[in-house]
Amino acid sequence: MNRSPSVTIIMIILFLTLVMAGYVFIMGRINIPAPPQQTGSLEQAATSQQPAPSQPVIPTPNPESTDPPAKIEEDKNWTGFYVGRIDNNFIEIKVGNEIRAFLFPEEATGIVLNKGDAVSFEFYKDKDGRTAISSIKKLLPE
Repeated sequence: MNRSPSVTIIMIILFLTLVMAGYVFIMGRINIPAPPQQTGSLEQAATSQQPAPSQPVIPTPNPESTDPPAKIEEDKNWTGFYVGRIDNNFIEIKVGNEIRAFLFPEEATGIVLNKGDAVSFEFYKDKDGRTAISSIKKLLPE
């Protein structure tokens, strides 16, 4: 049977319409939550977004909690040279030839450290395996 090109085009359009209608019907039966509406500034939107379920959720520390992290090891006393801050929670200290990261307590205020300052500090490993500073002192240059 020989069909005219217009009949073939109409049949293709009908086929695509049925496929799209089926897709819309199936997607309507699947419960997919709508994306959150963005209102306000970009900063507010960035802080209000929740991580996707497939991403690991990193718990943020409770700012009202003043309890230090639970210790699983006794304090160790070391000396080194202050390298700098990684972020609001961690600092880097050069111990020997190695630069190490330490959890810096929020309540440690009043100490001003500059890059290269010699420091003496006590630290411990908390229950999450992080090395956390329990006390730090700036050493005077010799």
